[in-house]
Amino acid sequence: MGTGKIVGKIASKAVQSLAPDLAVTAAAGAANLFKNTYDKHQAYVKVPDVSGLLVEDVPPILQKAKFNFASVLAEPDKKYAEKRPNTVLRTAPHANASVPPETFIKVFYADEDVITASKALAAEASEKKAARNEAVKQLAHKVEDTAKTTTAGLAQKLNPKKLLKKKQTQPEADASDQIVDQEDINTEHNSDWETVREENLDNNNSDNI
Repeated sequence: MGTGKIVGKIASKAVQSLAPDLAVTAAAGAANLFKNTYDKHQAYVKVPDVSGLLVEDVPPILQKAKFNFASVLAEPDKKYAEKRPNTVLRTAPHANASVPPETFIKVFYADEDVITASKALAAEASEKKAARNEAVKQLAHKVEDTAKTTTAGLAQKLNPKKLLKKKQTQPEADASDQIVDQEDINTEHNSDWETVREENLDNNNSDNI
C-alpha cells in the first residue's frame, strides 16, 4: 500500500471521529445564538406613546423606561394647524415600537410660532384646493354647455319635420316663378300686338288720305 493511501485513510478516520464533535459544536453555537437573540429581544421595551402630552410632562415617563431623549422643535406643517402649542407631536422611533433599552428618543413638539405657521400653510392649501375645485366646476359647465349646443344644432339639422317642410315648399316656389315668367311673356306678346295694330291704323289712314 502506498504512502498516499495510508495518509488518506488516516485523515478519513480522523474526520469521521471529529464529525460528531463538530456537529455538536455547531448545534450548541446555534442554540447559544438563538438564546442570546431571544434574551436580547426579551429585554426590548416599547416606546411610550406621549403624543399630545405637554413637553414638560414627558421626561419622567422616558426616564422611567431608561431612555435617552431630547426635545426637538418640529418644522411647520399644515397637519399641525390644529395642535396645541408646546405639546408632543410624535417621537422617533415611533410610539409602541420595540427597541433596546437606553435607545435615544427624539421628542418632536410645536410651539406657538410653529402652530401659527402651520395654520397659514393649512389656509393656503385650502385656498388652492377651493380654486382647483372651482376651475374643475367651470370646466364641467363649459363642456356641458358645448355639448348641449352641439346636440341642439344636430337635432335641428336632422329634424324630419323641417326637412319635409323644406321639400314641400320648394315646388311651390318653383311654380310661383313659372307664373311670373308666364305673365312676363303674356305682357310682351300684348305689347307686340298693340304695336302691330297701331301700325295698321296708320297705314289705313294714309290710304284714305
